[in-house]
Amino acid sequence: MKTRLFCSIKAMDAKPKRRTVVENGDGGEDLVLATLIGNGEDLGPIVRHAFEMGRPESLFHQLKSVVRKKEVEIEELCKSHYEEFILAVDELRGVLVDAEELKSELCE
Repeated sequence: MKTRLFCSIKAMDAKPKRRTVVENGDGGEDLVLATLIGNGEDLGPIVRHAFEMGRPESLFHQLKSVVRKKEVEIEELCKSHYEEFILAVDELRGVLVDAEELKSELCE
């Protein structure tokens, strides 16, 4: 009985396994890459280091993850402003029609 209780307590104290970038694609490296890309930094040294370490696939997966996140961000931004854009275009069309009418009246 004591052994079973001890094992249960041990299991509760066990720390959860940390996930790596490869497992969930959402590690700190992605954030660092996104920041470097956003700042227009030269990624050449990072690429060179990845190849020197024999791990270009890891860098490639991290870059793909950053791209996916940016694509989602762009999509959400476009969706949030799409209706406003359509309304603005419609308003501009109305202004164009009014300008044409005014131009016709002034020419008569």
